[in-house]
Amino acid sequence: MSEQTTFKAGGKADLLVVPQSYDELKFALQETAASGKDYYILGNGSSILVKDGGYRGVIIKTMYALQGISVDYEDEEMIVQSGVLLAVAARTAAQNMLAGMEFASGTAGWTSISAFPSVPPGAPTAPSPPERSETEAW
Repeated sequence: MSEQTTFKAGGKADLLVVPQSYDELKFALQETAASGKDYYILGNGSSILVKDGGYRGVIIKTMYALQGISVDYEDEEMIVQSGVLLAVAARTAAQNMLAGMEFASGTAGWTSISAFPSVPPGAPTAPSPPERSETEAW
């Protein structure tokens, strides 16, 4: 699992399934449930540690199968599937003038953030990301 997590640590799983579409994900879940094996649903593998002994069961990684983001302008909310990167979700929220994802402005890959209209004047806002040179990797 070390190659599947951002911490690059951890033992092996009995089986890793990485569906490429919603239909493949549905099939993987049905087959895994029918097998009776233990399973764990993993998004992008961020902020998770797998013990050195690994996982005795099936890991189903959803990062490719669940990439959807939908914005409900009337209710001012956004639904984000588990395969979407946090920086992408934060950028989408900012582009759609939705507050609540400001904390992610420092996430790798973030380019800029501006004040949201729903933030009252004078309220603290997320700090701007540090300046980076064109050659510096994100």
